[in-house]
Amino acid sequence: MNEDELTVLDAYTKRVYKIIMLIIPFSCLAASTTVTSLHYLGYYDQINEFWMWAFDIMDVLFLILGFFFIKNGFDEDGLVKKNMLVWGKYTAAMIAIVQWNAISYIWPFRDFWAFCLLFTLGEAFFFDIKLVNFTSAGLLISTFVSWIINGEYLLPVRDEYFFANMTFRIICLFMTMMCINIITFFGGKNSVRDRRSAGEL
Repeated sequence: MNEDELTVLDAYTKRVYKIIMLIIPFSCLAASTTVTSLHYLGYYDQINEFWMWAFDIMDVLFLILGFFFIKNGFDEDGLVKKNMLVWGKYTAAMIAIVQWNAISYIWPFRDFWAFCLLFTLGEAFFFDIKLVNFTSAGLLISTFVSWIINGEYLLPVRDEYFFANMTFRIICLFMTMMCINIITFFGGKNSVRDRRSAGEL
């Protein structure tokens, strides 16, 4: 079966699966490469080299895992295997959560909380509300725990604006996650409705 014979939803799922299974590991590898490059250029010399190299190796393994899902994810008709789609989506979610935690503890900067959005956004393209709920919850819990454990580096400076900054952070995180979940919910609802109207369900 060639791509012209696939349904719109199957073709969309195939493309998104390929993109997500590679773009998330490649993004992780780009982050670890940035950390390592900054360290050896002398701009980030306080990092622990053992954890830095562990971070690099972990992200290489993520990329290998992404290629594994690409290589083994399709049946003879070119459709994404259902079991590989489920495992691939939740593996990508776990990679995002693990990577977010690694950055929070290995590369801690006060303003990184704002990038939490990017670690959830990719999952929204599957229009799977359970997946996005899982990823959002994992990232939010990880963020709040890292603020407790690594607050010296991750929380705002404790000055007269501390409470206002924390309020802004928390509202922004919850609002962005809520928006992503709403988009995912209605996108998934519409895709199911379209499949039913086309007689596929």
